[in-house]
Amino acid sequence: MNAFEQKRCQSMAEEIAQKIFINEELFNAFCQ
Repeated sequence: MNAFEQKRCQSMAEEIAQKIFINEELFNAFCQ
């Protein structure tokens, strides 16, 4: 894996993590 692919993979992982975090916050808001 070259540096470009590594960066792309990392940014995709961060994007997914942000979406999961946002969904978790929404879920917690509904459950309160």
